[in-house]
Amino acid sequence: MTDESSVPVPASFQQERHWYRRDRTTNGTRRNMAFAARLDAELDHDAFQASVAELAARHEVLRTTLYEDGGEVWQRVHGRPMVSCDVVDLRDRPDGAATAVARVEARLRGEFDLAHGPLATITLFRLTETEHLLAIVCNHVVGDGWSFRIALDELGELYRSRAAGRPAALPPLASQYGDYARWQREWATSADAREHADYWKRLLYGRPGKQLPRHAETGAAGVVPIALGTELTGELRAFARSARTTVFVLLLTAYAIELRDRLGDDDVLVAIAVARRQRPQTHPLIGFFAGAVCLRLSLGGATTFAEAVRRVHDASMSALAHEELDLTAYLRLVEPDRDEDADPIACAGFFFEPPVSGLDFAGIGLTPVELGRDFVPGQVEAALHDDGQRVTGTLSYSAGVLGQDEAAAFAARYRELLATAAHDPNQRI
Repeated sequence: MTDESSVPVPASFQQERHWYRRDRTTNGTRRNMAFAARLDAELDHDAFQASVAELAARHEVLRTTLYEDGGEVWQRVHGRPMVSCDVVDLRDRPDGAATAVARVEARLRGEFDLAHGPLATITLFRLTETEHLLAIVCNHVVGDGWSFRIALDELGELYRSRAAGRPAALPPLASQYGDYARWQREWATSADAREHADYWKRLLYGRPGKQLPRHAETGAAGVVPIALGTELTGELRAFARSARTTVFVLLLTAYAIELRDRLGDDDVLVAIAVARRQRPQTHPLIGFFAGAVCLRLSLGGATTFAEAVRRVHDASMSALAHEELDLTAYLRLVEPDRDEDADPIACAGFFFEPPVSGLDFAGIGLTPVELGRDFVPGQVEAALHDDGQRVTGTLSYSAGVLGQDEAAAFAARYRELLATAAHDPNQRI
């Protein structure tokens, strides 16, 4: 394997955006992502590190750095991994688990050098002879949430096959992330892309949404928890089934109503996360495909929660049909001169992770570890997770938008609104 590809590979629009925004904040959690989990088993550490090297050999994006040339951003694919892999022995530390989590959180807040790498770290913390904590931290330019699942699945198979002395049962990859980036550039000039761009232009261009009011006296940025509980989550599932919609739509509806009341405007613009993996070729690839789209939620005239749900459901389905051209691509193709920080489109963010089936590494069950984060969005962001039994998450807010007491009251009203709606969807809002 040569040290570097001789074929120029353009950066994807997502990578390009992160390249140009890399110096705008010192908060790494705006650009980085992490996954950590406990696993209780003895492991062959040499085999684990060899498996990580094989994973990087399989996925070009894990051997990639970025550079700028001729006013364009490019991917440089190296022959050697751009992933650091370490086994850290904490067996002599009584607080080994807490130490491991603190180190992962510190790495999450830190910097990755996009030009020189490495752009990801995979660390196995050895807590006892049979207890480990596995952590993956990367910059967004090489991965997204979907990528973590691929990495865990493939790392497990590579490790298992090495232990069994057989070839890994992984089909060859028909394409690489660089192929997607090339396709994305070509697609951006197509009639299909223009159709998507026209949809978003009609929805967003020249129709600025109202932003949340700022007050200097509200103090510092912060995060408050949101917890719906098992009983309420179950009631919301039943409500979603009867309304022929999803729990995501119910949660988003309550969020939009809370924002409407705070904005004093029935027109609410909310950014939501999308996977953007419509093309089957992208399904087995590690890489940065995820993005965000902006929903324009018009609640004027919706007098009940049930009616608001129908509005939000229809708006969501319409927007998701055009998710291939996400906010990053929209700004690049339709409003290239817009400063997203100074002139945001959405007034808030809403991100929801639905239940996922049990995670494992080489057949060993994984217990995810919650990581603290100090990322605070431009205004307000709700990040919720359904673990299959209950919905929990956080409400993050920036300085000047909410105070700690206001944010806690926002979260309490949000839960109360959902609980009321679960029992009486036709109650007036």
